[in-house]
Amino acid sequence: VGANERRGMTISRDGFLNKFGRRYAVKKLPVSGDEVRLRSLTAREMHDFRRSLVDRAGKPISQRWDNQDQLLIALVVVDEEGRPVFTEADVEQLAECDGGVVTWLAGRCKEWTGFLPDDDWSPIADAAKN
Repeated sequence: VGANERRGMTISRDGFLNKFGRRYAVKKLPVSGDEVRLRSLTAREMHDFRRSLVDRAGKPISQRWDNQDQLLIALVVVDEEGRPVFTEADVEQLAECDGGVVTWLAGRCKEWTGFLPDDDWSPIADAAKN
């Protein structure tokens, strides 16, 4: 056993599968101090979100690609019961909100869900072709 390994401390398959469900976090909006609740995404939801940005040929769907921050906010921001606060129908209105607030909130959504704040989505287009 190496210096960084401990016997009997690894998580079991069932332990892993049963332990990591949905997570939630509350963030304060920097401008107003209002709170928003974020939910994590499953690996499948993350995959589906990425794929929703491109067509079957792997070409970006311009309206979705250009609004990906607002789409992610609509997917991640939830109420106290875990229900989405926004829908895709709200994306255009979110696009008209303060850009600094939307960018900040999208960054928190990306961090909380596991997307990198500066994710380069271009490989998604390549992957969709395969």
